Amino acid sequence: MSKNIFFLVFLIFLFIGCAPKDQGYVTVIEDPVEKTTAHGKNLPIEEKKIQEIKAIAPPVIDQSDGIATFEVEKKDYIAIVYPSSEINRYALEAINTINGYLLQSHSMTPYHIETFDIQRQTKQSITTVLKTITQNEISNVILMITKDHLDTLKDIELPSDIKIVLPLINKDEIIYDKHLQKVNLLFTGISYQQQFSKLVEYARGNKIVEFYDNSTIGATLHNFLASHKVSYSRQIDDNNGWYKKIVSDLQWRLDGSVLILNTPIVKSSMLLSALTAEEINPKYVLSTQLNFTPLIFSLTQKEDIDNVIIASSISNLSQQYKGYSELLGNNISYNWVNYSSMIAVEYLVSNNIDRFAPLKIVDNQVVYPVKLYQVKRGSFELINF
Repeated sequence: MSKNIFFLVFLIFLFIGCAPKDQGYVTVIEDPVEKTTAHGKNLPIEEKKIQEIKAIAPPVIDQSDGIATFEVEKKDYIAIVYPSSEINRYALEAINTINGYLLQSHSMTPYHIETFDIQRQTKQSITTVLKTITQNEISNVILMITKDHLDTLKDIELPSDIKIVLPLINKDEIIYDKHLQKVNLLFTGISYQQQFSKLVEYARGNKIVEFYDNSTIGATLHNFLASHKVSYSRQIDDNNGWYKKIVSDLQWRLDGSVLILNTPIVKSSMLLSALTAEEINPKYVLSTQLNFTPLIFSLTQKEDIDNVIIASSISNLSQQYKGYSELLGNNISYNWVNYSSMIAVEYLVSNNIDRFAPLKIVDNQVVYPVKLYQVKRGSFELINF
């Protein structure tokens, strides 16, 4: 308990600005803005601007107090790049996770974090921020972009010593050609394809029915599942929210089938409740990491989740670190972005991920074992499969 109190006091000390004044900044990369006059006439597009804002750096504490003093060198700098307008909440949680992890697990290692907000993912913003990072001689980068913007790296000349980790992307999702191979990349995103393979194996040849929604993640998961044999797919969009009628009309397809839910947790919970209300009984209801969240217990009734099986790629973490992350208000056990970001910074600090065995790196991708969990009232119970 005393250790947790010390940790909280230290965080308060850190965040109220007791760090040396000239260390650290957040860089905001602003996209060009085309302005118009009151009469609608276009004005010239402004040049992209980089705004420097004072931020947080680890405090330097005199060794005479019995606490080690570190001299932070350029090689110890870590740049975190994120587009705030697109993944703001996930990025901020991941940054907190990274800070908390370093404070707890690498307290005797010098480091310094620079945070770069590119606001939106564009070729220009990504190119500009990476040029800024290299000009500042930073060689460790956590780049929080999505797969649709990865090709930008093909056209940028980067120093040979720069290491870029991509916590939102799994190599299964992209074409890893010779142009990307010239960049020192590590992919730490989880694999939904591997999760589907495990879930389809668990279906044991039974007829598979899929529900997916019109969100980006819903479409992505639907496309991943397309490589498996699915007897029927139905999109559940925002305009057809009569879930009872949908499942009732499909009762002949759903009874005795294996239903895969590629829908976010709120929509999944409503569909599960509709199945119960209409007395429709799939053999199993399966889902990926998308629904691996404690919210499923508060949004459903016990009878709704009796046959729900969920895949997860997040391994067990030490209770000590989970405790620290909870103090920071972060979710590590169920949030894969936080988890993959933690793996990313471990790699940059240690040049390996041995601490997270049995995870391993194969061909520039972190490989996560996939586990299946039975959803019980109030807990996820591991299935030996």
